[in-house]
Amino acid sequence: MTRQRQAAEDALAVARQEAEERARQAAEDATGTVGSIRVEEVKAATREAFLPKKKDERWEDLDDWYGSDGDGSALENTLDSVLSDVFMATENIYNLEPAEASGVVLDQAMKHVRAEAGSVFLVELNTALQDLVIAAARGPIARNLEGLKLPRGKGIVGFSALKGIKLTVSNVQRNPNFYGKLDQQFGFRTRSLLCIPIVFEERLFGVLEMVNRVDGEEWTSFDHNVVESLANLLGKVLNVRAGLIALNL
Repeated sequence: MTRQRQAAEDALAVARQEAEERARQAAEDATGTVGSIRVEEVKAATREAFLPKKKDERWEDLDDWYGSDGDGSALENTLDSVLSDVFMATENIYNLEPAEASGVVLDQAMKHVRAEAGSVFLVELNTALQDLVIAAARGPIARNLEGLKLPRGKGIVGFSALKGIKLTVSNVQRNPNFYGKLDQQFGFRTRSLLCIPIVFEERLFGVLEMVNRVDGEEWTSFDHNVVESLANLLGKVLNVRAGLIALNL
């Protein structure tokens, strides 16, 4: 087994453990705060599928947490199947340059989260201002976005980077940090955002941002878990790449 593959497997194992713990905590609370993510109230029509049938009943595995609708079809893909798919798709990610790795991770996020668009913002670590640069983008205006810079602290994603916090915003128009210039410039309408910092051992590398849940519903804890797992993986990859660059390898 190559060193890169072992590193990828180790990173995936850690991401899975962290995601499972978040899911279990969310299952116990149903609503409330999970880490620094706010889990919104589940709509009445689907809430019962996520709650135990009996007061003291516990979920045996993640399949029970993600539940099913009345006819037995899954409401969400299980986290196990997602992580397995991610592992296969990212097996060689440690060999990629930061922009390429960002694209691979973003593709997985777009595949497993019901978002209209998404972007990976990376911090310019070699500059004093440490602006955010869009290293990868997907969605209707993606080709206009890659390479664009956003001052650190500007907009919701910039605030997420500046504070190093996870943000879920269901209506950006009501958020004072919303930066609508790109919407105006490219004729796009941002409605909701899910922003997860890309961090490794408290070192911020950027933000993974998902835009507009396609069904208009709230971002779910499943969305949070998948995106955060991918952001954690990318953080590990970027930390390895930063180390190789420092060693001139």
